[in-house]
Amino acid sequence: MSAADVNRKEWFSKTTVASRFDSILEMLYPTSVKKWMPSTLSQIFREITREWSLLPWRGKYQFKSGICPDSSPIEMSLSFTENQESLLRFLTQTYDPSLPRHQNLRLARLRALNLVKALVNDSTFRWFDVFLKDYDGWKEAPKGNFFIWIGCEALKAQSLKLKIYINPWFSLKYSGFPAIVRAFELCSIGREGLEIGHMLQIIKRLPIIIGLDFDKPGLTDLKIYFATRHEAVAKSEKLLEEYGTPKQKKVWDWIKSVLSLQSTNTENQEIHFAMRFTPHQLFPTVKVNMFCQHFFSSDCHVVETLSEGIKKFGYDLSHVKLLVDTVFNNQLDEKKVDMFNFIGIGESKLDVYFRPW
Repeated sequence: MSAADVNRKEWFSKTTVASRFDSILEMLYPTSVKKWMPSTLSQIFREITREWSLLPWRGKYQFKSGICPDSSPIEMSLSFTENQESLLRFLTQTYDPSLPRHQNLRLARLRALNLVKALVNDSTFRWFDVFLKDYDGWKEAPKGNFFIWIGCEALKAQSLKLKIYINPWFSLKYSGFPAIVRAFELCSIGREGLEIGHMLQIIKRLPIIIGLDFDKPGLTDLKIYFATRHEAVAKSEKLLEEYGTPKQKKVWDWIKSVLSLQSTNTENQEIHFAMRFTPHQLFPTVKVNMFCQHFFSSDCHVVETLSEGIKKFGYDLSHVKLLVDTVFNNQLDEKKVDMFNFIGIGESKLDVYFRPW
């Protein structure tokens, strides 16, 4: 058992997942500094996970999730931007251990709807309700590791962004690509067909996730996620060339250089791509998420690379150090990637996705 595993066991020996979540929020954003953030995110996390996160910790989760590589049902991330404080986000899953899987699909659907109604507005709730009706009626749970994941991101000025990720292949009526078209029709963003079709030609992979981001006025982003291993580096370069910002291309060139990435065929370079559409933007943008286990040799290697890159591109290093010193308790694995999931290269930011314990 590694030192990180020992610490994890000690953390949870007299606590719950919810209380551990609270302690991490306090470490990263002390209440004395950000009074509203820890309590607000904690309340939303408890609302999403109340069937399992408040139960006594028994050494392992009571169900498997597709959110993290080790099947953990919670992921957190920090977003680093130029000359701004990093932003915190979490993603988790509604699940009742006492219910069969197909009933958990309905529970997750209702939880997502309730959150949209409480945190967004009635008009958004109405079209989102229509969209999720296409996912209702399963007698048995379909194959796959998730239906709906729900999360939240803390923004500046004491505002929040509700994040809902949906499996397009779980729709009973519009499975797969038609579910994506259906989402665009209902939320009235438009412009989806040509650009998604063009992206499919580049990636040659089917979409895996529909991502919906909401703030109080309504939908802010609609994102379509794809994943590929074969020729992932070459596909990243082509997508960034067509859709990327100058900042993204600069960060990508730097990462490619320090990791000695080659644009050759390989099955061991998993990259997820997100095509992002917004209501007031003419063209979509792209984000590249690199799966850390395939590109870094260890947790320490991730931190070293991040620290160098974030400093190089003018991002605030304080939360990287804080993450290592407090959340990970200086117990990073020197031989494998254990705590980090993805490094995301966004339009003008760098995202670090990690398993919080």
